[in-house]
Amino acid sequence: MFVYAVTDFWNRHSPDVHTLSFEALAHEPGSPGRVFLLEENDLIDLLVSLEEFSNGIYRWSETAGLKQLIRFKELTYEDALNFVQRDYTLIRPEKLSYATC
Repeated sequence: MFVYAVTDFWNRHSPDVHTLSFEALAHEPGSPGRVFLLEENDLIDLLVSLEEFSNGIYRWSETAGLKQLIRFKELTYEDALNFVQRDYTLIRPEKLSYATC
């Protein structure tokens, strides 16, 4: 879900740029940091993990005091949904519980 949230925010906020500042990801309206109500350190942890989870599409960079996320390939919403689907295929069906009405 987090990859989808980052992709959605990026495509709406700054679709033509290859980097997004930590400040934008943490504090702009509709940003992943605000949507998920994340503390800054928790957001950084998730952004760092994006490189591995996104197969290198996103990479966290923290150089010379500049904190930013770099995008190496533009993702469509369909691409982002594939990451969501990947999350849910890792859950075995017998582990799911269904609420009854």
